[in-house]
Amino acid sequence: MMFRAGIIACLAMFLIAAAPIQQLQPAQHRAEHSNKEPNDAYGKNHRTKNPPPSATAAPGYIDKTSADAATRAAYKAGKHDGEGAVKWTDRAIVGLTLGLVIAALLQFGAALLQWNAMRRQEQQMRRSIIEGRRASNRQSREVQAQIALARDEFASTHRPRFKVRKITFSQLTPDVPISGHCDVVNVGDMPGKLVEYSVEIVCGTPGERYEYWLPNPKNVRQFNTPLAVGESGTIWFTDGRDLPQSMYDAIKSRNMVAYVFGYVGYTDGAKLRRNTGFLRWYDASYVRFRTINDPDYEYED
Repeated sequence: MMFRAGIIACLAMFLIAAAPIQQLQPAQHRAEHSNKEPNDAYGKNHRTKNPPPSATAAPGYIDKTSADAATRAAYKAGKHDGEGAVKWTDRAIVGLTLGLVIAALLQFGAALLQWNAMRRQEQQMRRSIIEGRRASNRQSREVQAQIALARDEFASTHRPRFKVRKITFSQLTPDVPISGHCDVVNVGDMPGKLVEYSVEIVCGTPGERYEYWLPNPKNVRQFNTPLAVGESGTIWFTDGRDLPQSMYDAIKSRNMVAYVFGYVGYTDGAKLRRNTGFLRWYDASYVRFRTINDPDYEYED
């Protein structure tokens, strides 16, 4: 907008200055480019060959031809004050107009410099805003990372701990699948959520290499049970196969051992997944389960 206003002002000043300059051309010059003769001091045309008799007969008559030559000499010397002479007022108007044009050009240049300065300032402000946003985003990410680190550190020291206790056979009879249940207790100092568990029943001879047993994916159960600090939940399990009479008698006589192993999966407040594994064997003499100290099965994340 400022650039357009400056151009319009310059054009207006130029048009104003052109009018008095056109007026500075003498009438003699304009008459030379026309078919008319300049008028004399009396306003008469010099083409008049026969002056009126009264004028020639009047006393003090001046010859038009000599007056015309004197007028032309005065035009050439620039001393004639009649029509077409360059007056001092016209020169003053021309000088004033040129001064206004120069002032308008200077003002336009100043406006252009100011516009460039404002544009550079606007660009600097935009760059400052962009840099400020980047710094703010970077600082926000750093703060979030620090918060996450602090939360992880807090969760590592203050976390839920799930343990498996009180494994019991609810049914151990011939020709019926073995089934039972156990309790999962949160012994930590933060609440957690039980999300998954798997329990397997394996019957074998005492001292069998149970470390090669793997959980059956078909026995994995999904759960969604929150447990507060000190709260417990019950999970159920079954073998799915009928227990033969011979195997039942061997377990009762302790010639065979029934093993129960598996794991429970839970999450803490930071939604970090943790597992607790267990392995127990059934002591038929005392009708209870006993632990086996094996870190591959008895573990806690």
